[in-house]
Amino acid sequence: AAKRNDVIGVQMYDKKDKQLPKVGLIQIEDPETGQKVWLDTNDTESRIRYNQQFTRILNEAKQTFKNAGADFMQLATGEDYVKSLKEFFIRRA
Repeated sequence: AAKRNDVIGVQMYDKKDKQLPKVGLIQIEDPETGQKVWLDTNDTESRIRYNQQFTRILNEAKQTFKNAGADFMQLATGEDYVKSLKEFFIRRA
């Protein structure tokens, strides 16, 4: 599609998702399998893995659009999206 059309991917994310909140022991469920596990959100290693996964998801999206020859931008909720969009299109010009 990017070869014949002007395609721009937009990924929205919440800045709060960047770091796992320290709320102690929580039960989480895998939405695909229904498997439930306990997660200690105060555990340093768990927090590091969580942040690494967040970063990996952002980077994979960026790379996917780059490989497809399409432009891509990431916007965080709570940001001034008008300013971000304006800057993005100025850079494209």
